[in-house]
Amino acid sequence: MKKKTVVLVVAIALCASSVLAGTFIDTYISPTTGITSNFTGIAQTFIAPADNVLESFTFGIAPRSGDGNLKFSIYEWLGENPAGTALYSVTMDWPLVTSDIHVPGINLILTEGSLYAAVIDLQGYNLNSVHYVEGDPFKGGNGFWTHDMTTWIGVPELDLRFHAEF
Repeated sequence: MKKKTVVLVVAIALCASSVLAGTFIDTYISPTTGITSNFTGIAQTFIAPADNVLESFTFGIAPRSGDGNLKFSIYEWLGENPAGTALYSVTMDWPLVTSDIHVPGINLILTEGSLYAAVIDLQGYNLNSVHYVEGDPFKGGNGFWTHDMTTWIGVPELDLRFHAEF
């Protein structure tokens, strides 16, 4: 009986460690160097890793002057634009203080090696918004900005201040 208990405990421990193991992309380790202004949308591209289930995404945002929402979405990304319809999307309240917005429970299966983007639609608002970092701290993707949610401007040396968990 003792041998079966030890084997069971080891099996549970191994399963728990594989569930808890994951891939993280994190630009929070870089100093925040700017706050987006004069754009209505921001995107951060990334290549889906081998651990390809996007669990959560966190990004820094400046306070909004007055009540409002933003929409967070995940898209496949082709060249300079989102491709097709959103694979995941949620509309959220925009905080009235500088905050980190955490989007939990995404649980989206992505294709390993394919290019995707987290897209933040500011719903027409174009004052201070999403935090970014300079110096391209995340070599696996780029920051993009837009005035109209259709024409995107890629800035390879900038990334959003974000944390993605797979």
